[in-house]
Amino acid sequence: MLAPSAYNSQPWQFRIVGGALELHADATRARPIADPLGREMFLACGAALENVRIALRHLGRNVEIAILPDHARPKLVARVRVGTPRAATLTEARFFTAIPLRRSNRARFYGRPLPFGVAPSIEQAVEGTGAALRFVSPATTRDALAQIIHEADRAQAYDPEFRAELAAWLRPNHTDRPDGMPGFAFGLSTPMAALAPLALRAFAWDRMRVVCDDELAREAPLVGVLLTQRDEPRDWIAAGQGMERALLFATSQGIATGVMNQAIQVPEARERVRRLMGTDMQPLAILRFGFGTDAQPTPRRGLRDVLVRSQRG
Repeated sequence: MLAPSAYNSQPWQFRIVGGALELHADATRARPIADPLGREMFLACGAALENVRIALRHLGRNVEIAILPDHARPKLVARVRVGTPRAATLTEARFFTAIPLRRSNRARFYGRPLPFGVAPSIEQAVEGTGAALRFVSPATTRDALAQIIHEADRAQAYDPEFRAELAAWLRPNHTDRPDGMPGFAFGLSTPMAALAPLALRAFAWDRMRVVCDDELAREAPLVGVLLTQRDEPRDWIAAGQGMERALLFATSQGIATGVMNQAIQVPEARERVRRLMGTDMQPLAILRFGFGTDAQPTPRRGLRDVLVRSQRG
């Protein structure tokens, strides 16, 4: 339930069926304009699945996971069973402890560089999930990526259907809603956050923006692109697992993290990112890492909203 998800949509449902935990993608929380294929929905579910795996291993059990186990139910992301006892490791304890501490930070990071060795350690954390994280290092490549993000951002800003969908997930700074994005996540004051949904539906968000995402990408000490071999639901789930491991490792080291996906959501921009990285692999997320002010936690749905107990499938 503490996994990251685009728009903080939390598109998952858990079902206890017999002795197994099923993780389902909740299509009622889909975003058909920004995510017509469900790519980010499965990415979020993959991150939630990784949290389940980390928790069980930390609690001293092996984990048996079947990915997309039923072709007749394409929204059944995974079936998890508790395995045999095992000894927990220090690394797993660090990942587990980082789960409630992880935040999606949308503010500027400080100019302070990251410690030597952090980048390869984050890459290593992703290994074995079926995804790979490649960092964007040279200034020219970083500038090119920032330009792609800028153009994708403008394309979405001037799309009224996209703005209406985004506005539906914006929340006031003081909200009782258990999902969506409060204005404080974007640095908006309480009055601005209250007006943001109405204003967003009326016109492009250029004048509402505190800081542009291309600037965030250009200024962050470390920016990486999450890649998979193919662009199918199984790959999206693997990418979600890899993304969560990268974010949790960084969090365990006191490093702030953020996810920027405009350039993934816009098809033309996504292809430009792939070519920029010089690979045939598929880009599924853009991650940034650095030091910054602490981000406030966003709302979360309650357990009774996401968990169903059933005697049968």
